[in-house]
Amino acid sequence: MFKDFNIAASAIRKVLGDNTPHVYLHLYIDWKTTLPKSSGNNASDLLPIIEEILEQGEYAGICLTLKGYENAAAKDQFNYIESFVTDLSSIAEYYFKPLILPRSKWYGLKLMDSSINCFGSLFNGKPKYSKRLTGFKSSEGEGENKIEFHYNFGYTYVINECVELDYDGLQRYINRTKKLPYVNHLPNVIIDEYWKDQAKFIMNISKPRRLSHMEEARYIRKDVTRNIIKPATRYLERSSNPFFGVKS
Repeated sequence: MFKDFNIAASAIRKVLGDNTPHVYLHLYIDWKTTLPKSSGNNASDLLPIIEEILEQGEYAGICLTLKGYENAAAKDQFNYIESFVTDLSSIAEYYFKPLILPRSKWYGLKLMDSSINCFGSLFNGKPKYSKRLTGFKSSEGEGENKIEFHYNFGYTYVINECVELDYDGLQRYINRTKKLPYVNHLPNVIIDEYWKDQAKFIMNISKPRRLSHMEEARYIRKDVTRNIIKPATRYLERSSNPFFGVKS
């Protein structure tokens, strides 16, 4: 099915003409398909089919959207994803195509060691955008023991720490450090007004901070030029990331 879809997309683009941007070969898989199987098919069986698609159509590159990065890391089976992505990147390199991993966050960052060319993240840091939540939700305790949950403020990514902090976690972090790590063109001081206004907080803090991944990619590219072995892995190991950091 995915073979027909991708070949059709290339054919439609060819009909539309050269003024239309090239399409990417899109591959959507669940992380469990990267696990070895004693019987049946797994993700590796797709590799020769991907080569057939590249031979039959014209593509700007390969776009892999993978479901379940966190589950694989939590089960200590992320190495199977790495193995598949390494094989896929070899095919991409053979055909002189980039391999990109949208919505992959720090998992995609780690896979830069497997020769991917680009990784990304939605501004909410999740695999997809969800229904908007508004207001505060208080559901536990009374009086001084009352706990307020700030769901609508989302999560803020902290570069170098490689963690996502919710509203309360970020407040504790700022109380300790006074400001967010420096990233060029991004605000690193959270003014009092933002803490009280969901829209301003999201617009000025949590969403812009997702662009920190661009700075991380620069770190890795620089380390590659310095011949550092597995620079993305080394960077994550120095962090507090729950799966790849020193505290994991």
